[in-house]
Amino acid sequence: MTIDIDEGQQFTFGKLFLEGQEPWAGEADALRKAWAALSGKRYDSSLLRRWLIQNATFLPNDERQFLQMEEHLDARARLVHFKLTFP
Repeated sequence: MTIDIDEGQQFTFGKLFLEGQEPWAGEADALRKAWAALSGKRYDSSLLRRWLIQNATFLPNDERQFLQMEEHLDARARLVHFKLTFP
């Protein structure tokens, strides 16, 4: 038996897009600045989860469940862009 495993293409973190009303003035700029630490790095869902935990402090715990984060793959450029929508 021969098994051929293909992990697929490697992707990197792309841009962060923000939508909706920011809870406090300056939060959107702070998130964009924090995103710079991920942008260009190899995509890893655990890095994204850690980033969200560190940077979602602007939302009360009961509202974090309503935070929407969408992934948008750019297969050609091998980038994963994200859109975060404030509740």
